[in-house]
Amino acid sequence: MPSFQAIIPTFNAPSQRLHASIRSALAAPSCSGVIIVDDGSAAPAQLPADAAGRAILIHQPNAGPSAARNTGLDQLSADFAFFLDDDDELLTQGVESLIRLAASLNAAGGVAARIHLAPDGSRTLKPAPPEWTGRALPLPDDVFRPITLFNGSGILAHRRAIEAGLRFDPSLTLGEDRDFCRRLADHGPLVVSAEPAVLQRLHPPGASNLTSMSRLSRRVADHLTLMARHFRPQGDCHWREATRWLVNACAKHGIDAPSWHALTAACREHGWPVPLKARLRYRLRSRARP
Repeated sequence: MPSFQAIIPTFNAPSQRLHASIRSALAAPSCSGVIIVDDGSAAPAQLPADAAGRAILIHQPNAGPSAARNTGLDQLSADFAFFLDDDDELLTQGVESLIRLAASLNAAGGVAARIHLAPDGSRTLKPAPPEWTGRALPLPDDVFRPITLFNGSGILAHRRAIEAGLRFDPSLTLGEDRDFCRRLADHGPLVVSAEPAVLQRLHPPGASNLTSMSRLSRRVADHLTLMARHFRPQGDCHWREATRWLVNACAKHGIDAPSWHALTAACREHGWPVPLKARLRYRLRSRARP
């Protein structure tokens, strides 16, 4: 069984939550250690006592989650890196299944189903598409399908890609995970496992996190950057669906005029009609703005 190291970037995480993430990774038989990168927390992160000798803790000035993950990758010595957020927990059986599948197909990495943990404590399985599971992803551009499968926590990457220089792009705030996955696919197949590998904690509604509506302008900017960087005709259906969702979200929640015009210009460039309802919503919001 190949080994892996979990890489956990952390920033101002409560100790109890971070320690649960660390312990969940160390519980996996094939885990050779955990690399925690404290990205400038106000109160420096500390390791749980029972992690001594099996965890590396690195402190660095705040530079964002991508830079923190890259710092962790510089310390990688196992066969695989497995990325885990500081508020999520690794599910041993799912990660072991994912690694076995990746090893059997000599894959560059992979992703797996996950379980969402809501603020009320309820759990929801977020399955991988059944037509993808148990094998390599049909097309590298499938990483742009707008589903949670390719979002940060839960990505597996083989050391050969890391040693070849693959790193996260710190200039991206919302989209760096899919960008990483797409470039990871240049180093070999990406596999998809049906067994959930991560228990992902959801933020309360309205929380100001990187995927909240308050960050829509940044989300649009990163989406357009990814399109300019990675768009291929074979991925048109994924890009069209993701762009349509963004258009409707921007019309509903409001966005600055330059971002709106850049997004709709991209639609016209690719021949994707902008929904009439979204256009009317945006105009009404714009006229109502003081």
